[in-house]
Amino acid sequence: MDWVDLLGELGKDRRRAWGCGNPADWRYRRVCIGTLADGRIFVECVGQVGSGGWLADDEQQAEAYARTLMTPGDEPWERVPASFDRLGQPADGGNWKRTGGRWFAVADGEP
Repeated sequence: MDWVDLLGELGKDRRRAWGCGNPADWRYRRVCIGTLADGRIFVECVGQVGSGGWLADDEQQAEAYARTLMTPGDEPWERVPASFDRLGQPADGGNWKRTGGRWFAVADGEP
């Protein structure tokens, strides 16, 4: 896995993400998998430990590395929206429901 400066990369498509903790807390951590404009796959980690971006050779390597970044903590890891549109709605193609100030993944067919 090679490190990449994601701030300098245009056209990022964040497709899947997981979060741990309360998004309003300084201890919140988030791990995301996505693709760059040129098709390369990346893993991004934002939070206390191991923040940065890494390039993966394929989807399987990206998923495996994302799992290593999701270390056990006080809070469980859960799916979170990977990206948002200009109106603040999830834009990653997932099925989401907003409750209070948080988004939760909804199973297909669930209201």
